[in-house]
Amino acid sequence: MNDNDQKIQTQSGAGFTLTSLTIGHFLQHYLVTAILGLLPTVVASMGLGVAYFSLLHTIRYLSGGLVTCLTGFIVDKSGNQWGLILTGCMILGAILFAVLAITPSAGFLIIIAILVSIPGQVWHIPAIAAISQRFEKNRGFGLSIHGVGAQVGALTGPIATGGIILGVSLWASIGPSGIVGKVIDFLISMEPWRSVSVIYIIPTLLTAILVWWSLKNLKSVIANDPNDEGIKSHLNNAKSLLSNPIILSLVIIVFLRNTAFNSLTEWVPFYLTTPTSEGGLGATVMAQGIGLGIVTSLGFFMAPVLGVLSDKFGRKAILVPSMALIAVLTLAIVFVGEIFVVLTILGIIGLFSYTLGQILQALVLDQVDSGIAGTTLGLVLGINQLLGSVSPLIALWVSQTWGLVAVFSYTSILWALPCLILIVTPVKKVN
Repeated sequence: MNDNDQKIQTQSGAGFTLTSLTIGHFLQHYLVTAILGLLPTVVASMGLGVAYFSLLHTIRYLSGGLVTCLTGFIVDKSGNQWGLILTGCMILGAILFAVLAITPSAGFLIIIAILVSIPGQVWHIPAIAAISQRFEKNRGFGLSIHGVGAQVGALTGPIATGGIILGVSLWASIGPSGIVGKVIDFLISMEPWRSVSVIYIIPTLLTAILVWWSLKNLKSVIANDPNDEGIKSHLNNAKSLLSNPIILSLVIIVFLRNTAFNSLTEWVPFYLTTPTSEGGLGATVMAQGIGLGIVTSLGFFMAPVLGVLSDKFGRKAILVPSMALIAVLTLAIVFVGEIFVVLTILGIIGLFSYTLGQILQALVLDQVDSGIAGTTLGLVLGINQLLGSVSPLIALWVSQTWGLVAVFSYTSILWALPCLILIVTPVKKVN
């Protein structure tokens, strides 16, 4: 095989890996946002209030942060087992739906909160590390394509879940006979969020098989360091990373951006469906699904463009103006009360909001060697998850002190701060 043939084969393998990881990322975010989209309805059906809703998200962040920090070490050490790790993420998703379907009380929701972040957080690290290694010269493009899968999944997940609820009700009105009729009767007899959870269990397990088939051979392309002393080496790497002022600055930037993004995804559905007498917009469940979907994922077609531009002109040139724009638009929500206008603003925010996370990940990986990508991502993403655990409590305090809509003022500040910090951070330029 000559050099040209080998190069073509390598590029083809990288393309298949990116395609498979992007599809898996779509499935992962579809399932997770389906659960998060149901959470306000579950909390309301159990007679729980906004305080319990905020507590669940705090627990979600703490759990996700601890798991992510540990996953970074595991991914770098288990470089030939990445496919197995990704398959496990999908299986855990099916378990989550099963637990949600049988949830008997509010206490069980704490189990959901502990587990719900784990599949997505664990998926990100080996997937991002694999893409970073295979697309070292155009990392922004590779990671933004991977992010497209998440955005499409996050867009369709809550909307399709609302459609399934309506579909089951309509199908029941037809009165199908036989086994189908019995299944429909069984689903109708439950609360809608329980019936959706039951419906999702089998498809989630089938997607685990798909992920295993396409990614079972996924592994690191970086040879193991012969001087690797196991956990000691990883702890030394972690210590070195956390003593680097640029990495520390990026940890803060990623934390603030992720906290701002999560604040939108948590409070938009709650704000949209809360009655106007309580400070919300009193919108329908379908409007809730649309709002959550577009604020996280409307920019899926913009992602490759932003990724390529960040590879060509630098990450800062994309991140700084984009975060500044989102800060202004988020603040604008405070001053409007029409559902159509709010959804329009959320749609514009959604053009950029999710993809900026991928570009920040590329920026972090630009600063380190490929061999410690897992450790780096685990620390950066894990620490910001742990720090972000207080954000829902702060947002709760803001909403109870100044009203529900004031949460968007708080979120606007969270978008503006990383923009200012990044301007003065001397990061290494790509390529």
